[in-house]
Amino acid sequence: MEIIVQNYLMVFLLGLGAMVTFQHTYLSIKKYFRRNYGKTSDILRFICNYGNLCRFLISIGYFLTPSDVTSTSCKTLGYLYLISYHLFRLSLFAFMLWTLYRMSYERKDLWIGITFLLIRTSLIIPTFIFVQPVSILMNFPNQVPTNQCEMLFTHKIIVELELPKNILENTMLIHVIIKLIYLKLKKNRNITMEAPTTCETKTTNNAGTSTTSTTNILSARRPLNSSMVYWTAILAATVLLLNLSLINKESLDKPEKMLLMKAKNANIIRVALNIFPYLFVSCVITYFDNEKKNVIFYNCSKQNASIGSGILKNSSNQLDG
Repeated sequence: MEIIVQNYLMVFLLGLGAMVTFQHTYLSIKKYFRRNYGKTSDILRFICNYGNLCRFLISIGYFLTPSDVTSTSCKTLGYLYLISYHLFRLSLFAFMLWTLYRMSYERKDLWIGITFLLIRTSLIIPTFIFVQPVSILMNFPNQVPTNQCEMLFTHKIIVELELPKNILENTMLIHVIIKLIYLKLKKNRNITMEAPTTCETKTTNNAGTSTTSTTNILSARRPLNSSMVYWTAILAATVLLLNLSLINKESLDKPEKMLLMKAKNANIIRVALNIFPYLFVSCVITYFDNEKKNVIFYNCSKQNASIGSGILKNSSNQLDG
């Protein structure tokens, strides 16, 4: 396949990805302002889609670089790509781990997620320290030599950290899938607790004395949403398969242009197909959000039975996350 045809094909697919993720970013913002619960999930959803959108746009920028591109331009593109790529990855893992915590409501899942994100972030730092985006002269068949952007790593620690990083990510993804299966089988979700708000009412009888009654509000978490469990497991399995398919191959944190420069004709399809998992992830976290209010309030007092609904707004954000 001619190089110019390859470039047009990749730009078309990247442009399609940019349009889709732009719409999903807009829907994430809209969803955040339209409901008063699930704010943490909405913020992580927006960050993930925004990082994905920037990744697509910067990847297109690599195909639009002139033939005399300088190292300064390559450095700008390189660092922006790494920031958007890792922003997408970290927010995606944070979204899955937060969803798992919302389903299990166990503190250990929350701390496991925080620990994983801290370790994963620490493994990113050497990438920004030792990466060197440069402009190099490339010779293509039947074409004039042109300058192309490339990412070089000045220390072998980057290669050595790639395997531990993949093992850490895959272990966490397997943990998420197994825990989701466990929660689905056990249906461990019906937790009843006392809401952090009460309401007092005063009444006066004919004798002139007043009595005070306190309304007790209890809250129970909803049963597990089966569709949310399934789609979260599919999301984790998709990222896991993407990681496993690229172990000991080209690094994930390189744009399609660089992978295409090194790919042979037989691998062009594989490079192009790498775009679709990013689109699938964006669609899943945007559309398959069946999250409802996580807390149901019950008024345990026979008097003033309507008071519970008035407390719902004040308590839902504290218990719902």
